[in-house]
Amino acid sequence: MKTCHKCGKEYPATKEYFAKNSGCRDGFSSRCKTCVVEYRKKYYKEHVDTLKERGRRYYREHPENYKEHAERIKRASKKYNKTHYKEIRERRIKYKYGITLEQYDEMFAVQGGVCAICGGVNPNNGRLCVDHDHTTGKVRGLLCQSCNSVIGYIKENIGVLLNMGVYLEKYKCQNLK
Repeated sequence: MKTCHKCGKEYPATKEYFAKNSGCRDGFSSRCKTCVVEYRKKYYKEHVDTLKERGRRYYREHPENYKEHAERIKRASKKYNKTHYKEIRERRIKYKYGITLEQYDEMFAVQGGVCAICGGVNPNNGRLCVDHDHTTGKVRGLLCQSCNSVIGYIKENIGVLLNMGVYLEKYKCQNLK
């Protein structure tokens, strides 16, 4: 057990509670991670203008570092995304919609791999968008990009959708020149 020098609380001396610090005898910082986060937030609020100006000045004086760094990150990200594609996709679906990849695959199979509205697929990758109610967050089904976009553009307003149908039906047989 280790006592935080800031708050006085006692925690297990592990990396879960204390940051690593080779300068300390036990290899961990003297303040718990919670106290460090609180201190950094307070410090940032008090010195936000100074810190931003320092960053801008460094960027102006060393633009080559940022260009090289940005390229390195871009290359690393592409490589990481290719090798960890499934995990990234699973995390995103779970975070955004609250469903697992298995649940997505099950919905995909039930719908026969096609859009629940038009029966089409996304031309780019064949995957379908997860359609959900923006008020409740409840997942409704899987849609192609076009159908999902239309629902988004009309802000899920059924009246607008019905008016669109009436409009299209009205001008269906007429040749517009």
